[in-house]
Order: sequence, then structure tokens, then C-alpha cells
Amino acid sequence: ELGLRSGGARGYYWQLLASAGWTSIHWLHKLHQPTLILSGRDDPIVPWVNGRIMARLIRNSRLHVFDDGHLGLLTSAAELAPIIREFLLQEMDVAA
Repeated sequence: ELGLRSGGARGYYWQLLASAGWTSIHWLHKLHQPTLILSGRDDPIVPWVNGRIMARLIRNSRLHVFDDGHLGLLTSAAELAPIIREFLLQEMDVAA
């Protein structure tokens, strides 16, 4: 049974195909904007270790690893919404 937690096989295939030949890793160090990285520990499409790599390469970043998959914003909204809100409020305080 496929639900929100695990995407369909066709979608998984297209995601893999799209990401197989392209990477942004070489440009991440150029990002200066505050960045919140959300990474699902059970993500079959983008492994959570990618979030750790991104966090190391993006200067002003914060990593939050959560126990869910690729659609965490939908399936773990109650956990992630306060984290996103806190991040945005902190950035608004810095900008003010």
C-alpha cells in the first residue's frame, strides 16, 4: 500500500532520473541567505546525509533532521511547522 509516506514507484523513478545528472553542490558555498534545511531520516529519494552535506557547505544554515520521509511537510506538519515558524521569526528579528 502506497500512501503519503511512500511515494509511487513511477514518481520515485522520475525523481531519480531528474537528479542523477545534476548537482548544486558546487554552488552551495555561494549562498549567504539564512537557510533552514529540513531532512527526513526515512527519505528514500534524498537521503538525510545530503542535508548534513548541505549544512556544512551553506554558511548561514541550520539543519533539522526529522523522523519521516520525503513528504515530511505534509506528513509531519505538526512537528515541522513550529520549527519553520521559529526560524522565520528569528530571521525577522535579525532583519529588524
